[in-house]
Amino acid sequence: MDASDRQDEQNDPPPATQEQQIIMAAAHPVTLRKYLMPTPSVERVSERAVSRIGRRLACCAFAGLPRFGKSSAIRYLEADLRDQVPDALVLPVIGQKANSKAPDAFSNWLYETDGGPPFKRSEAGDPVIRVVNRFLARAYDAKANQLILLVDELPRLTIDELTTLADILNKLVKADLRCTVVSFGTEQMVHLKSALRLTKRTDLVGRFLAGLTSFDGISSQAEAEAVLGQFDNPEIADYPRGSGWSFSRFFCPCAFVNGWRLSHEAKHCWCAFQTAAREFSPDGIEGLQVGAEYFTAAVEYMLTQAMDYETTEPDFEDWAVAVSESGFIDSLGETYRVGDVAVPPAPPRKKGAEE
Repeated sequence: MDASDRQDEQNDPPPATQEQQIIMAAAHPVTLRKYLMPTPSVERVSERAVSRIGRRLACCAFAGLPRFGKSSAIRYLEADLRDQVPDALVLPVIGQKANSKAPDAFSNWLYETDGGPPFKRSEAGDPVIRVVNRFLARAYDAKANQLILLVDELPRLTIDELTTLADILNKLVKADLRCTVVSFGTEQMVHLKSALRLTKRTDLVGRFLAGLTSFDGISSQAEAEAVLGQFDNPEIADYPRGSGWSFSRFFCPCAFVNGWRLSHEAKHCWCAFQTAAREFSPDGIEGLQVGAEYFTAAVEYMLTQAMDYETTEPDFEDWAVAVSESGFIDSLGETYRVGDVAVPPAPPRKKGAEE
C-alpha cells in the first residue's frame, strides 16, 4: 500500500491558479505532516520482517535512535504486511506497563488492545486463556493462519509481562496459529536483551529479541535522493488524491512540467545536513545519520517556502535554514552524536550459525 492510499479521501482537481494552490495547500499532507513514505531503512525493515515471517521465525526486532522515524515505520509496515502476507492477522500493540499490580492486569490490558469489545471484569477464568481465545477468534474471523504482533516500545514491558506474553504466544502456537512478534524500541532494546541474558531468561530473548537489528536513519546522499524521489512520484503519493500530481509537482507545478524534480536537490540537501553536523563533530562526519523526522521536516519547510504556481526555477537555496528549522541541530549532542548507532555491530558469526 502506498502513501496516497493512507491519505484521507480527496477527489478535488489539482489547482489551476496560484490562488487555488494557496487555498489547497492548507490541507496538503505535507503541510499537515500527514503522510507516510518508505525511507530506505523502512524498506529494509519490511524486507527483513517479511523474510523472517516467511521462515516462520519467532521474532524480528529493531532498535532505533530517537526521532529516526520508528513509529512511522511501524504504521507503514502494518499496511505493507497486510498486503504482502494476506493470510496473517496483523495486530499493533504499544508496549506499556499495566496500570495495576494485579496479576491479571497485563492480560486484561492486552485483551483490549485490538479494538474489540472491552474485557468484562465480572468474567471468570484464566486471564491468559481469555486472551488466547480472543486472538484465536480474531484469526478465525480474518481467515488467518498466522498472527503478526507489532510491538512498539517493547522495553516498557516488565519481565513478568514479557513472560505472560510468551505464554500466550506459546498457547496460540499449540492451537496451530503461527506467531511472529515484530518489535521496535530505542537503544534500550540492547539493554533489555543484556538484562534477560544476565537473569538467564534466554527463552524471552529467543521469543522477542533474537536477531536484533539497528533501525537506521538516512546515511548518504544516495539515500537522500531516494527519499526526495518519493515526493516526485505520484504512484507513491499524490495530492489531490487520484490527480496524478506528486507532492513536489503540487508546490511547483510549472517547474515540474519544465523538468525540475525535488530529487535534483539531493546534493544540496545532504551537504546542508553534513555542514550542520560538522559544527558539532569537527573531527569528521563519517557515520552521519539523519533521523527521518528531521529530514522530512526540512523537506516540508523547503516545499512550503518555495511554493509558487508559475515559476519554472523554484528557489531551493536555503537548505541550511531548512535543516535548522527541522530540529536536527537541536538533537546534536542531546539525542544524537555523529557515529551513534542503536545496535552495536555484532561480532562475526560462524558460518551456518542460527540468528
